[in-house]
Amino acid sequence: MKITNFAISVFALAIISLAVSSNLVFAATNSSISIPTPPNVYVNTSVLSLCKGQVNQIPITVTNAGIPFLIDEDTQNLKGPALENVQLSVANSKITYGMGSVYINNISADNSITANVPVFLDANVSPLFSLGFSTLFYYDTFYAVSTTYNLTFTSHDCNVPLSINVTPKTVIQSSTENLSVNLTNTGNFTLRSLLVHFAFPSADLAALSNQTVQISSLAPMSSVKLNETVHVSDNASQFFPLNVTVDYYNGNSLMQAYDGLTLLSSGVITLIPSSLTLSPTTVSPGSIVSISFVLTNVGTESASTVSVSAIAPKGFVPFGSNSVFLGDIAEDGQTPVTLTFTVANRTAAGNYTVPIKINYLNSLRSNLTANITVPVTVTSAAFTENESAASKRFASGGSPFSLLTIVFLISTVVLAYLYIKERKLHRSVK
Repeated sequence: MKITNFAISVFALAIISLAVSSNLVFAATNSSISIPTPPNVYVNTSVLSLCKGQVNQIPITVTNAGIPFLIDEDTQNLKGPALENVQLSVANSKITYGMGSVYINNISADNSITANVPVFLDANVSPLFSLGFSTLFYYDTFYAVSTTYNLTFTSHDCNVPLSINVTPKTVIQSSTENLSVNLTNTGNFTLRSLLVHFAFPSADLAALSNQTVQISSLAPMSSVKLNETVHVSDNASQFFPLNVTVDYYNGNSLMQAYDGLTLLSSGVITLIPSSLTLSPTTVSPGSIVSISFVLTNVGTESASTVSVSAIAPKGFVPFGSNSVFLGDIAEDGQTPVTLTFTVANRTAAGNYTVPIKINYLNSLRSNLTANITVPVTVTSAAFTENESAASKRFASGGSPFSLLTIVFLISTVVLAYLYIKERKLHRSVK
């Protein structure tokens, strides 16, 4: 009986718990969370025209217009929550490049705050264009609103009294490069408190030295040279950006000059000759000689349109063409090369140098050249042999010159004998 009463009590408690749970779930599923009304926000600017090809500091005013129709009866001011942690930025496009976001702490209802937003404007922008400015803010601590506002501007040319030049324009992959940055004051007044900043938007380039440099002043028509050490990655793109920004004081206000540069990168091409042979090994006047070797690319990228040409020294005449076209030589690739010459008969014995020029293109289609030299020794063996043979022929009477001499002498003796004999016969007749 006690067990039965206990079981009934447990069952009743379970039914009550289930009923309570069902009510809670029902309440939870049928209740709605009320999201507070966000305040109205307005974005505008006092600037109507922007400079082409430069960084423009655009003063953007953000206004908290409060909640619609909610007005303080005493002050007649707009009421509503404050804008918290406001983030202001410009939307990037083909004609603009935002230099980062601008942050504003809080803007209370019926108040405005103006902040300068740096925007780079392309030099080829149209005379009339629109920019999108995005705002992200929080209100009532937990709620966020993001909105984009389009503002219309005109563009015009501006004269910046500062030129920026960076060399070299081409860097080598997987190397450390020293960039030389030359700043020139092209204006007619002294620039002061210059702050030069280097930015590397891509992972192709990494700074190894100070990215920000301070210059106290720069007089008109004078220049200053800065050095920046960078590392180029192993798999750097063929071209990548380098941004140079210079903040300066022109005597009236703080200004900014910007130059978005494009650096080119290429791999390393190293063409090395090996297995050099000279055929025949003994070169003499009148002979044909061939120079053969294997050209190997031990670099990091292919060499294209490779050709090899020889500059023949005096006494050497190219046999056929003095240039050989090899085409492309890939990384770690090898190609055999043979150049043939005829050594003139009257070439003097001695040591000669045959310069060989290797022309090729890299991935940037730049025309590059490598040079090698091949030593060749010309002996006089062939000339000495001919001279010795001629001497032997002359000594044995086999020379054409000696035979003619003997015939001439014999003919002279015979004619003299006949002449004398005829004279004697003529006298005896008398």
